[in-house]
Amino acid sequence: MSEPAFTIFPIPIATYSTEVRRPFASIAAEADVKAIADLLAPYGGVVHPWSDGRPDADWVQRELGAWAERDGPRSSVLVWVGHGESDAEEAWLASYNSTQHLKIPGVHPDELARHLAAEWTGRSEDPGAWTLVVIEACGAERFVQLLAAKILAKTNPAKRFALLGGGGTGSSFLEAVPKALDLALKSFTPNDEVIRVADLVGRLEEHLAFGFAIPVGLGQARPLIPPPRPLGAGVTAPQDVYLELEAFLKGLPEDQRKFFVPKAQGAELGEPTWYFEGRSREHREITEWLGTTDSGLLAVTGPAGSGKSAVLGNLVVHSNPSLRELLIRADRVQRLAAPEQPPDDVFDATILLTGLTTTEVINRVAADLQEEPDVSTTLEGLRTVVAGRTVMVDALDEAQDPLAVAGVLRQLAEVPGCRVVVGTRRSTNEGLDDPAPIDANLLDALAPIGTVTVDLDPEAVTRYVEHRLSALPIDRGIAAAAARSVGAHNRHFLYARLAVHEILARPELLTAEARPELAELLEQDNRGLFAIAVERLTVANRNFRPLLEALGHARGRGLPRADGIWAAVAGAFTDGRPGETDLDSLLVAAAPYVMLDGEHGQSTYRLAHQTFVEHFHAQPSYAAGHRRIARTLAARQNAAIDGWADANFYPVRYLAEHLVADADRIAPASQAVVDLVTDAGWLARAVDLLGVDQTDAVITAAKLVMEQDASRDDVDAMVRWMTTFQPVDVVERTLRRSRTALTRDPTQLAGQLHARLKEYPGASMTGLGDAVGELATAPWLRMVEGSLDWRADLESTYSTTGKVRGLGFGHVDDLPVVAIAVDTRIELWDPRTGVPDVRSMIPLGHRATAVAMAVIDGRPVVVTSAGYDRILEVWDARTKERIAAADVGLGHALGVGLVDGRQVIAGVDFDSSLTMVDALTLRRFDPPPALARLAVRGFGVDDDGGLVLLAVQDEPGPEQAHRIVLINPADGRESWRTDPIQFDGGSLLDVMAGARIGAPFVVAAGIGRRLLWFTDGHVYVEESPYDERTRAIAIGVVAGHPIVAVAPDYDNTTLVQLQQIEYDATREGVTLSRLRNASTERWRYDGFVPTTVPEALGNEPPRDMYRPRPLDVDRPEDWPQSVAAAGEVDGVPVIATGSVDGAVWVWDRRTLAGAGERPRAIAGPFVELSSYILEHGWDLLYVKPNLEQATSVALGNLPGFGAIVAVACDGRARLYTISDGKRIENPADRASAVECVAIGSLNGRTVLVTGSTGGNVAVWDPAAGTRIAGLYVDDPITDVTVGSGRLLLRTATHGDYALELKEP
Repeated sequence: MSEPAFTIFPIPIATYSTEVRRPFASIAAEADVKAIADLLAPYGGVVHPWSDGRPDADWVQRELGAWAERDGPRSSVLVWVGHGESDAEEAWLASYNSTQHLKIPGVHPDELARHLAAEWTGRSEDPGAWTLVVIEACGAERFVQLLAAKILAKTNPAKRFALLGGGGTGSSFLEAVPKALDLALKSFTPNDEVIRVADLVGRLEEHLAFGFAIPVGLGQARPLIPPPRPLGAGVTAPQDVYLELEAFLKGLPEDQRKFFVPKAQGAELGEPTWYFEGRSREHREITEWLGTTDSGLLAVTGPAGSGKSAVLGNLVVHSNPSLRELLIRADRVQRLAAPEQPPDDVFDATILLTGLTTTEVINRVAADLQEEPDVSTTLEGLRTVVAGRTVMVDALDEAQDPLAVAGVLRQLAEVPGCRVVVGTRRSTNEGLDDPAPIDANLLDALAPIGTVTVDLDPEAVTRYVEHRLSALPIDRGIAAAAARSVGAHNRHFLYARLAVHEILARPELLTAEARPELAELLEQDNRGLFAIAVERLTVANRNFRPLLEALGHARGRGLPRADGIWAAVAGAFTDGRPGETDLDSLLVAAAPYVMLDGEHGQSTYRLAHQTFVEHFHAQPSYAAGHRRIARTLAARQNAAIDGWADANFYPVRYLAEHLVADADRIAPASQAVVDLVTDAGWLARAVDLLGVDQTDAVITAAKLVMEQDASRDDVDAMVRWMTTFQPVDVVERTLRRSRTALTRDPTQLAGQLHARLKEYPGASMTGLGDAVGELATAPWLRMVEGSLDWRADLESTYSTTGKVRGLGFGHVDDLPVVAIAVDTRIELWDPRTGVPDVRSMIPLGHRATAVAMAVIDGRPVVVTSAGYDRILEVWDARTKERIAAADVGLGHALGVGLVDGRQVIAGVDFDSSLTMVDALTLRRFDPPPALARLAVRGFGVDDDGGLVLLAVQDEPGPEQAHRIVLINPADGRESWRTDPIQFDGGSLLDVMAGARIGAPFVVAAGIGRRLLWFTDGHVYVEESPYDERTRAIAIGVVAGHPIVAVAPDYDNTTLVQLQQIEYDATREGVTLSRLRNASTERWRYDGFVPTTVPEALGNEPPRDMYRPRPLDVDRPEDWPQSVAAAGEVDGVPVIATGSVDGAVWVWDRRTLAGAGERPRAIAGPFVELSSYILEHGWDLLYVKPNLEQATSVALGNLPGFGAIVAVACDGRARLYTISDGKRIENPADRASAVECVAIGSLNGRTVLVTGSTGGNVAVWDPAAGTRIAGLYVDDPITDVTVGSGRLLLRTATHGDYALELKEP
């Protein structure tokens, strides 16, 4: 390591005075501390040498003082090795002059406590620094107990430390701590990216025969970084393979180890390659495909245990020339025949899919291809870089969603030049209980262009068994006979592997006397052989079975050993709890059956084959085991001192799954799910560890299981549903509603929960935000007036990048989809979650101006119009393949529906003409003549699939108004029309869409800067939340809710907002409204009194087309002035005004009121304007893109800077000192879309506040140059101010809010 991570302070008391009455014997204390130091040095430890001299009481105090007042790394390990004593109550440590059985002059706990307190004083400044105090002496256990009591009794006790006593109460065992530390460190694997101090202390304590550890607040302790291991990181292999590989690597020179990563030698995909036998046909077929195919997907399939992974793993090894030649020279493998030899370095990525989601698969492939991180965010991004690459993946059937992952792989293989090799079962329904299902849904989803089937190969099995048994000291003839017996059963390789391991564990089976027992063993199937192994292991150690059973229930990539998770889960299946030594023993004795893997930077363990999981799954008690695990994990976290604050990834991510797993066999623990998702500690830890999207996905998965199980048939059932399902639903949707904010800034969790749930009925909901806030380690904004909506399904705002030009609603396989035409692509989003489907993006290659979704010829499609290029295209919504295209100009509006029984695609070209084409042939036909005169602006679809034209008709008279008229295109008849609508300008830019939503047919329209919803006889009007005209609009039904999607006419930031419609049908007709929080009565703050720009400033000079209207720096009163703020500078009343390009002028207010007196500017303009702007200033306000003007200014005082002014212009916030006009560099410079600014005092410090058009309010400390806190409020912010210790803000449509700054 370049710099030490911690200091090791040894205090070895090796020699003792012989002049006392009962002297202590000399001991090898120095060798002991050296052994400990040598073990810790590779992890960043550096030894502080002890000083010379006799180790008497004074020497001890000097050494402890040097430790407490040390320089260098703030973390440390203090190691005391020497004699000690204890009686029933007290304990003390001996120094050089100590006498046996006398407390004086021993070192007592209170003395060491004082030094630890002094040590904490210096260490507390580093938030991750920790200290470990190791006492190895007689009576050490009692000593550390008393030491902890002394430390924790202090007013400001030390934190982030651990005390470890090795030696027991009455006896000392030198070398006990070094031996335990060695075992503890070896229990970590290359998959452990870091070693948490608390975890190391826990394992160390478990490995001490006599010892006691007291950890205090180690959750935030900076972890240790392990040294490089011979096998490298990212190991996925059976435990016996892992152990054999490590042993093999230790015998290799250092320069040869670099070739030997687990993937490269096939460990991730099976056994070490030197045990591979046979499979020549499969090798030839795969190699031939690789040599003759440029693009496409090859499926390598076969029954469970057939050896698919071994075939693929062997190919990986032989395609790596460096490793292949190394193993050949080591006489580990033989060179393959030429037809079987794959091309060198043919595989660019090799991935084991077990437990992976579609997103994780995309990220893993991108990582293997060594692409930039942003490529991995979408499938479409990955598709752009896989041309010319070959990807191998295995265990598709063990992915979290195999069919979805198959879709990802298929789409990668569709990229020209990309090849994908996939190892998989044929069907998700295939297993030992159903080895030959009638379906092949995985192969169907993959749509391979070639298939290689791994068949039975009894000769290869026989050779494999004989090879493995050659390790036993037996006659080769006996081994050959046993191998023939195994091969004669004509089973797959998994069977042979299981039989071999049982024989290796019980070599007596090869004796003549045991021949009947061997024959009986070989009659078993895979599951039976595993069951026999489990019984054998259980006899050896009663804790082995619960440890294996725990792995049989593991979720994700397996159970971590870290933080005692695996042992704790195993404890759910037995009385007591297995210990670390049981784990060590199992990982040797059961190595062939346990897979080493990794997840979230820590080693995990799972059963090595799905067959082993199926053994436990078949047991009647299996489902109940998940509930026992859940209770154990929940109780463990509830009992933890810090609750969930330091929880391991596994219970955070998978506890909810254990609560609902196998719900078809045992009811989900619904109330426990409620308790979990409404637990402030779990929510805070989950968002921190998983991110908001995965946290919400965890809750959603549990909720769906609960929903299927719930009954609402009677009053009691309804009450149960409301108290279980409904709270989970509320939290899920609240997080989803907050996903944009929490993705960018997780510290908003408390503020978002409080603002959205503060008015929700029920204390568990209303207090959830505050409960999370009590755990917060960063400041947050708490809403005290007003509230935000929590219903994500009803109103969501999502954003991406680019310009939206079209929207469309539809369904794909009964799932709702909103299609968004963004620049040259179509993004397909799930409107229920506000999350794009990573598999669902359609690249167009040209700008789409309109989009629609429909079902044509029995399949869901996306129809796009590129009006600028006059191209109409139809895409399969499932596969994203283009079905058809035609050169037809359909402009900016599209509709798909029936006209006289014929399915048509209709559009409006840019010249306002109506065009229709046949939906199947894309051949254009002439619409009825009666439609030619219509000014069609949009389309709707009735519940019978009939197309409806939405046309506008101008009203006669001087008032600018028009109606929307609904027309049946088959006969040109009018269905109904709206009342006249007032508008500014023509109707050419109107956008509209219609659909029947339940009873009424509803038209949604964007006219000017208003949104209007019409039904026959009624209209609902709402101002655009974005202060822009609507560019695209769509209407549809999502989960039974009528939803309107709208997008503003923004050029760079894509915003799509979903709004839910409510309708009330009476005898008088149908009325429409927008669904909002039931209780929200918008709060209004009366203190917003804008300062108007004085009349003496900013008067526009008359236009002259022949002469520019410049800006004169000497006459700033003639500049355009857009905003103003009043204040005082050095006792002078002033007004600050914002002008073009963020220029600010500060005026003496006294000169603005007098008639005839010229206004006097005392400071400004602070920005340097180009000569072009100065020359053409006024005229630049009326061109496009126009010259930006300030949108807000604020005055204030900042300690150390004096009077300051803040200005918002062009979406940025700037800060200047008024005295010298210098710009203050501040973190708000990084904010975007800033609309308004304020300066004031919150919690005793001067702050800058910014509000954005995107709905973000942020509080900044300009003096410290830091961002303090922020809150996203769903609506564009138009004004902010600070007063009475609160932050006040006004929004475009949702009213005003008052916030307070909460600090930890």
